[in-house]
Amino acid sequence: MSLFPSSASGLVRIGLVASLGLNLFFLGWLAGGVVGPDRGRPGPPPPPLPPLHLMADRLRGSLSPGGMAKIEALIRELDDRFARRISDTELSRARIKALLGAESFDPAAFVAALGEVHAETGRDRAEVDQRISDVIAQLSVDDRRKLAAVNVAFPPRGPAGPR
Repeated sequence: MSLFPSSASGLVRIGLVASLGLNLFFLGWLAGGVVGPDRGRPGPPPPPLPPLHLMADRLRGSLSPGGMAKIEALIRELDDRFARRISDTELSRARIKALLGAESFDPAAFVAALGEVHAETGRDRAEVDQRISDVIAQLSVDDRRKLAAVNVAFPPRGPAGPR
């Protein structure tokens, strides 16, 4: 078999092999993310410091007292929400682990379980975004400008920090 097929069936064959390779890579990456983080540890790994906490640290002393009180109340509310979501996430992870470890793998159930996780995550993010927006709408123009200076919408990414 040549690397440069002269027929359409050869191109299809290369496409299928490439697709299989990408699918296997994705499945390995997904399984590592779902199964890997809790190797030998009870419970989920500790979360990093949330971006809103970092933002609040940077804002202390620059926002008005009323504005800062609203931001801190929002952070407490979101911390409580996050704590409630941990148990939901654990249930989803357990279901996915069970599907991955089953004697007979059910691709449709696996895709459905991932779809449920993605849908719930999307709904939760939308609700959090709305709640953040509601609180920001209550801030003064001066407080909103100070908030914009700490890069709220785009938290640091990766080891390189903000971009």
